Formats: sequence, structure tokens, C-alpha cells
Amino acid sequence: MACFAYEISADSYPQYRLDDSSLLNDGVINVKSQGRNANTNDDSKSFSSQSGFYTSLYVWGKSYSQKGGVKEDEARKWYGRASFSPEFGWQKKTDRLETLVLVSPIVTYAEKDDTRLNTYRLSDGEALVSSRLNFSQFRLRAEGGRGFQRLDKNGFLFANLANYGEIGWEYLPLNVRGSLLGAEFQSSIAYSNRDRTESPLRIQGGDLVWEPKLLLNSFRIFHYQYSEPKQSAQRADLFRQEEPFRPYGFFRYSGLEWESEPFWKAKIEGSAIRVEGRRENGTNPFYSQNTRQSSNAWLATLGATWKEESYSIFVRALYATKDPTFHTDQNSNGYASIKGDPRGYLAPFSILLLRDWNAKQDTVFSGVDSPRKPIYENSGLQYYQTGVSKEWGKGWSTTLGTGLGISYIGRGLELIAAGGWKSETGYLVAGAAYAWVRPGMDESVLLDEIRRPIPTREYFRWYASAGIRF
Repeated sequence: MACFAYEISADSYPQYRLDDSSLLNDGVINVKSQGRNANTNDDSKSFSSQSGFYTSLYVWGKSYSQKGGVKEDEARKWYGRASFSPEFGWQKKTDRLETLVLVSPIVTYAEKDDTRLNTYRLSDGEALVSSRLNFSQFRLRAEGGRGFQRLDKNGFLFANLANYGEIGWEYLPLNVRGSLLGAEFQSSIAYSNRDRTESPLRIQGGDLVWEPKLLLNSFRIFHYQYSEPKQSAQRADLFRQEEPFRPYGFFRYSGLEWESEPFWKAKIEGSAIRVEGRRENGTNPFYSQNTRQSSNAWLATLGATWKEESYSIFVRALYATKDPTFHTDQNSNGYASIKGDPRGYLAPFSILLLRDWNAKQDTVFSGVDSPRKPIYENSGLQYYQTGVSKEWGKGWSTTLGTGLGISYIGRGLELIAAGGWKSETGYLVAGAAYAWVRPGMDESVLLDEIRRPIPTREYFRWYASAGIRF
């Protein structure tokens, strides 16, 4: 489902509202470390190349439903969300300096039904300043405020709104760029108001991007530290709201992403992320014995795509390490994202990759509409996917794929069908998956000593999304 000519810049970028349009390609959104100012300038359809004010209006929404398995899975679920976001901006351009100032409120209405129907009316938004200084062979940039951030191309690490400050540089002769980032965010669902009882979670780090266009199309390395501040429990009184105790600590995410130049009609790409850190669960030094939870895990992906004129064939693999001693010691060596919103591997459609329902064990990945901190107690994941994508012209395309997953729920096989339309100003995408899962354990009958195989379970999921920019 790859398309070598199609590429969206990432970091803090204006296309995040229409993010799902990437699912009509390979779902990957390359992080180029260029900043919001450069990415906005690339969007010539909506933003003038001259100085002055501009306005845009974004309307988008998504919905999905899934069911299957058994009652213990609580697998029947429905979710729908619609968002409205005007954007007001001003930009000033000279040969030496480019400056962008923008404000973009986001109003969202959402409904979620997993065991009961919940309705949300959410409000959030962006407000940031971005500036870039141009020299003959060198560029410096600085930006800050509140904006959408994506820290990896697949959405397996972090993708969410955050208060942030960032500085970056670029050396044009070598096409090398880098950045340093500091950000704060909440563990609540996307576009929601701040939880005043929770101290902001923090991310600090940076990346280095090289685009040699010789054998490698792009190569990126990054290192980020995710921190949870210490926050002791507080009783409510006349002047203070009750605050629960929250575990605290830090986790370091280091990784690389790469993509080859097309050779013959094929390209190869991959990524790897390692997470290492610890979390303290003791409320104070006198009650902290044996309360530390540590993690040392990694995730890796590898994929290849063969591209013809109107269709492409893809093969992909993903491996996330598991905690071999699940819930029996203090080492939680399963991979978990900081706050991911998976796009690669057709994740929003996939049942085996993004099982977004309640279960006895947390999944490796969860969407931004699942409020939680990273949970490293899991049994890992192996996922293998292959399929074919067909482009029909005038922005229409379809994809048929199959996936094999190995995780704590057992070994599963799924079929995925997706398709839709995309243009410079809007998109429409819809797809569905059906999975057969053979549980990896037996169930007891009356007594634990009497057991029988668990029958194969079946699951169904559909996902639809649309957006338009005026």
C-alpha cells in the first residue's frame, strides 16, 4: 500500500487533523524534524507563499465498532467522535526570516459505549509561534506553545497535543536536521481539558534526521525521556481538591527509523525502539521496599513494498518483547508506548494489533482515546502482515490484507479490507477486519485438574473516518 511519491511531514504539522488519510497509503507518516513553520509553508493549497493573515477550517470525525470473543473480553464496543477546528494564523516571510503565529481551537463531541454509554464534550486547541532563520547553507528554528506532536513514523511512541518548546537546525549541503524538544501533556483522552488533579507528564529529548538520497532515502535516530513527577495523595479541604497518589519515575526511549531508496521497483524500511526505566510505587521512603517496577524492552519492525504503476504488494513484520515473568516480579519487560496513536500496519482496522477493549491483560498498543499511562506488564506481540493495494485513479484506492498475530490471547489470523478517497482538501476511508483466534491455553471444567481446549474465537471490527478542510 506504499506510494513512493506521497509523503507527509510530521513533527508539529498541520495535517494531523486529516491524519487518517495516510491509511490509504501505508499508514506511515515520516518524521522529518522540520518544525511547524516549514510544514505549513509546504501546504500551498491553503497557505499563501506571501506574508499576511490566513484562515482555514477543519471538520473531521471517526467511528469504529468491534465485537466478538466471550463476555470476559468485554469486547463489544462502539466509539464515535466529531471535531470542528478553525485555524487563524499570521506569517511573515523575508529572505532571511520566516515567522508563523497561529491559534486553532478544537471542539469535539464524542460517544463511547463499552459497558455503558458515555458522552463527552471536549475542548482543546493549538496556540504556537514558530520562527526559522535562513542562511546560505544553514537554518535555525525555534518554536513553542501548544501543538500536536508525533515522535515516530508509525505512531508506536507518541502522538498527541502537548505544551512544548523546541529548537532545531538544518545543514543544507548534507540534508541533515536535528532538534531538541521539551513537552508536557496529560494522560487523558485526546482533545480533553486538563485534569487539574494530575501533574503534567513530561518528555525531553531530541532527534537527528539524515536524507542522503543515496541507498537510503531517510535515516533518523532519536532519544526521549518520559517522566512521571512524584505526586503524593492529598485529602480535600476548603481550599484544595482531593488528589490520589500516583506512581512516579522515568523511562528512556531510544530508537531509529530508516527507509531505503527505491531500487528496481521495491523499497525496504524498518524501525527499532528500546525502552528502559523504572517506576516507584511507594508513597514515601518508609513504605517503598519492593515497590519499584522496572522495564527493559524493545520493539522492531521490518517491511518491504513492491510498487507497480497502479498497485503495490507489501510484506511487514513487527516484534515487541514480552515480560517473561508476568506479574511475578518487579521487572516489567513488555513494550508500551508513551501515548501512541498507531497508523502503520493498518492499525486502526486491525483486531490483532490494536485490540482496544478491556481484558485481563493490557494490549501493547492503544489509541489516544484510551486514557492511561504506559503499562509495561504484557506478554508482547508478534505480528506479520501481507497484502496488496490498488489505485483506481482520481484519488480512489483499495487494500486487501491478511495478518497473523501471536500474543497472550493466542494465535490469530485476520482478513482486512479497506478503501477510500483522498484529495488535497479532504479524505474518506473505511475498512473492516475479521479475525479467528485460537487461545493458547485450556479452560477448567468444574475443577482445575479437569481442563478442555478453548474453542476458536471470532472477532469483527470496522473503522470509518472522514475529514475536510475549507
